[in-house]
Amino acid sequence: MENERSLIRAAGTVIAERFGMETAMDASSEDMSAFRDALIARIQWLLDTQLERLMHILYRVDVDEHAVQRIFRTSPVQDIATTLADLIIERQLEKARTRARYASGR
Repeated sequence: MENERSLIRAAGTVIAERFGMETAMDASSEDMSAFRDALIARIQWLLDTQLERLMHILYRVDVDEHAVQRIFRTSPVQDIATTLADLIIERQLEKARTRARYASGR
């Protein structure tokens, strides 16, 4: 359980740094929900004002380019930020798990 919490914190730290957010994700469900809401707001702001910067950040956090393209093509406009936020969080958690697995030699 503590290991999963540390993975969540690690993922949240990376996301917060890349998106210039002051809020970091913690393992409690309330904190995760608040972090997700803050990320959605930040993505929406970038969609509205700095799309090129958003695309650069998505590249840097290593989300699947085809998934991003599919989101832009198929998601309703009002859902794009939410869908991207979920994709980003899941990708960063996946990367944190992989790093932990290789660090522990499994």
